[in-house]
Amino acid sequence: MQTKENEIFKQMLDWIYANTEARNQADVARKSDLFEATISRALNGKIKRVKQETLRKVNSAFGNVFNPAWLRGDSDIMLIADLAEDNSNNSLNTVSSASPSSNDTPTISSLINAALAAKDETIMSLKRELSAKDDLIATLRAQQTDKDNLIADKENLIADKERYILDLQQQILALRRRYSQEPPKKDFSTDYHPLGVAERERGVTKP
Repeated sequence: MQTKENEIFKQMLDWIYANTEARNQADVARKSDLFEATISRALNGKIKRVKQETLRKVNSAFGNVFNPAWLRGDSDIMLIADLAEDNSNNSLNTVSSASPSSNDTPTISSLINAALAAKDETIMSLKRELSAKDDLIATLRAQQTDKDNLIADKENLIADKERYILDLQQQILALRRRYSQEPPKKDFSTDYHPLGVAERERGVTKP
């Protein structure tokens, strides 16, 4: 069973297809800055309740022709034009019953009030959209800052590793130079003889 918002969304699309250049979900998605999959899921009942923000975005994309009160489910009049005409008829009836000789000023006033109400609703919708976009931009900037910090930390670690490797290489070179410059140690093992052995070999005796 569809919710009221989903039914309103479907009626909006039906009207758009019949009265504008948009002929399919792709056209509506492109013009309203929505995902085509979102529109399809909403029409197929996979989205339980279409958000008011989505309804306002579609309305804004197509010239705010829909009555904001109808989008909220508070009115049976779909279009702003119909709302203005209804207000005009009510004003005419009121004027006729109250004073047949009165002029058309209440009718004009009603039209102006309806237009102003629609304009105010559009401005509020735009403000909400701008606020949401500002929040998204702030989030993306924070994520970019975190990413930049991670990259900087990685670069610092790489630099520290390179310095450590360079220090080890220098230490190894220093050790190699040190051992290559030391004179060879004399091997005394071939010249050592126990006391008296050399004399006996030469036939020398002690006095």
